[in-house]
Amino acid sequence: MSSDANSLQSPSPTSNVRLVMTLRLPTARIGAVCILLSSAGLAAVGCGDPNKPGAAIPITYDTLTAYSLAKADPTQPTAFDLATSALVVPDGSLSFDFAFNVEGGNVVIYPAKLVVTATGIPRVVGLQIIQNIPFEQITIASHNGYEFNDSLLVAPGQIFEVVTQNTTACTAVSITSQELLYGKFQIDSVDRTAGLIHFRAVVDPNCDYDTLVAGAIPTH
Repeated sequence: MSSDANSLQSPSPTSNVRLVMTLRLPTARIGAVCILLSSAGLAAVGCGDPNKPGAAIPITYDTLTAYSLAKADPTQPTAFDLATSALVVPDGSLSFDFAFNVEGGNVVIYPAKLVVTATGIPRVVGLQIIQNIPFEQITIASHNGYEFNDSLLVAPGQIFEVVTQNTTACTAVSITSQELLYGKFQIDSVDRTAGLIHFRAVVDPNCDYDTLVAGAIPTH
């Protein structure tokens, strides 16, 4: 594991937590590369750590509707948690990976770091747009090309992948373990007036596995 990843493995307690009401506007850097976790570490995960537990949970698939951060009330889910493959309400527990906001006719994806201000460190979250590959044909998650801890602009119809380092749901089993979870998402449509985002999601809830085939139990 890289020294950068090691430094982010033990977040401090999340006291003095508040929601950020004014969101930072995204920059137009779709698909930019900013590798925080080392490429060597990611390659090791992709090749398979012989000491990690075998996968036991089928890869999830769902079609979901999220609320926009700018319009949602405090009870409406605007964020997504890869560990549970579920929409959640972002709060001070930092138990989510990214949140949605409708801006114009597009969607801006915000990693937790840009949604909640806390004394602890939110999960390390990488985002990237996937182009020229149909959603169903993405069977293995990318291991490079992610933009880490910055927002991502996604148009309806576009696909994006997410990698998150979850040190709560995933426990390190060896020096090469990165506690990584992967998912692929496609924005199907946006209701600008109601502030609703309709999307599909495929998530591998098995730690350090990168297969993205709905219903399968991964071996990769």
